[in-house]
Amino acid sequence: MSVADVVTWMGDDREVLIQILELADQGIGEHREVMEGALQPGGSIEEAGNAAHRLANTCSVLREPTLFGVMNEIEANSKRGDTESVAALWEMCRAALEDLHNEVRQELQKNGRRSGI
Repeated sequence: MSVADVVTWMGDDREVLIQILELADQGIGEHREVMEGALQPGGSIEEAGNAAHRLANTCSVLREPTLFGVMNEIEANSKRGDTESVAALWEMCRAALEDLHNEVRQELQKNGRRSGI
């Protein structure tokens, strides 16, 4: 399923759709930055796990089961302290997450962004 499918699925409930898209836009951006920082030398594997958990939630709402699964795997590996596998999984899914973020932004452009966010 794509973000466009979620838009169709939401139907006429435009206000809720825009709220979901805005939260997804904000969340993906913020948690992606946290993940990138957490994987730098001296970063926190715990922060990486927390970011993966929040990104998994966003992927679930946006009906992205593959990214949802990878984020859950990153979170589980971070709890085990497996920095290498967390970094490898993150590297594998970065482009797909960026594509998802771009889809969210495109749908926000099409559907209009609420003011104040």
